[in-house]
Order: sequence, then C-alpha cells, then structure tokens
Amino acid sequence: MRLISRLAKALGLRGHLEPMEYMATHVKYSIKAMEALIEMLDHAAAGREKEAYERLQLLHLIESEADTLRRETMEQLTVRGVPPPLSRQDMIRLMRILDMITDGIHDAGRLLSVLKMGEVCRRLYPKIRRLMELTLSCIRELEKSVELLEEDVRRSLEGIRRVEELERVCDIEYMSLLESFSEMDLKPVKAVLLRELLENVEKISDFCEDSADVLKLIAVRVG
Repeated sequence: MRLISRLAKALGLRGHLEPMEYMATHVKYSIKAMEALIEMLDHAAAGREKEAYERLQLLHLIESEADTLRRETMEQLTVRGVPPPLSRQDMIRLMRILDMITDGIHDAGRLLSVLKMGEVCRRLYPKIRRLMELTLSCIRELEKSVELLEEDVRRSLEGIRRVEELERVCDIEYMSLLESFSEMDLKPVKAVLLRELLENVEKISDFCEDSADVLKLIAVRVG
C-alpha cells in the first residue's frame, strides 16, 4: 500500500474531497492506470514477465484506491449533499461512469496477464498500443474538461468535444483491429481472451464519452 499512498499524495488526495475535486482526482487515477496498462503491454510484448506483473499489481492498487475514494465520496454526498450547480443525481451518475473507466482498465490488465501476449499478440501489438494511446488521450482530455469546468466553461466544452472526437477515432481504430483479428487463425481460448481484451479497451473511450455527456449538462448550468 506504500506505493499507492505515494500516488494518492502526489494526486493531492485528502481526507474529504469536494465533488469537483473528486472528479478531477478520479480521472487522474484513470490516467495513471491507463499509463500502467500501456507499460504492461510493452513489457508483455517484449517478454518481460516480471515487469508486466509489477504493472498489473499497480493496476490492482489503483483500482482499489479509486473504489475507496468513490465509497467515501458517496458517504459524504449522503451526509453533506451537493452544492449547486451540481446535483446529487449528476454526481452519482458521474461517479459510476468514472468507476467504470478504472474498472475497465483493470479488467484489461487482468486479461492481458492471462493472454501472456506470445507471438500471435505481438503481431497485433502496434495496433493494440495505438488504441490504448488514443484511449489515454481521451482520458486526458476528460481531465482537462473537469479542471476547466469551474473557471472557463467555454474551454471545458471544447475539451468535451475533443473527448467525443477521440471516442470516434478509437471506434475506427477498434474496427481496424477487429479486421486484423478476424484474419488470424487463433485457438478458441486465445481468440476469446483477445477479443475480450480489445472490447474492454474500446469500452473505456465509450465511458469517457458518457462522462463527457454528464459534464456537458453541468457546464450548461454553470454557464
């Protein structure tokens, strides 16, 4: 837990977070998790199993810390309520979606650890990495939108539009990956695992877009 405690400190995590601080902190956790997943992919593709396993452990810790953050914030919402222009309904919906992002990254890591890459997956490595990099860009744009929401609504909305644009690019990259995947002669178990891995990564950008939709509603009220 020492490593994740240092991460929490680096992210500015305190005992009690206001709703906007919660959103920003949770998205930062997602960024750290996505970076760890990409590093895990790199190590797995290069046959560095020890390093890949270490990144998987980091993913476990980040996901656990994000869950704790969500539960504590939910308790605070029950006791303290939500200040306008936010609403409790907005926050609960957004918290669930943000949690899906970290859960999706964590699930992708677990699938990657079982898959163990191998020659088959190394053939798809550049495209898988490209999809993950695009997904990371999508999360980073989501972070910017959250951070700008209170100080510059117009720029926040611009960031939200970039999230939506990146989600469409991720969809295109995902379809390209599926085309390459369909041309490969894989054993059934490996084919199922690889397909689930790709689906998990693709869903992360979908969740980013869902989060952006909620932020857009909040931004309209702020504006």
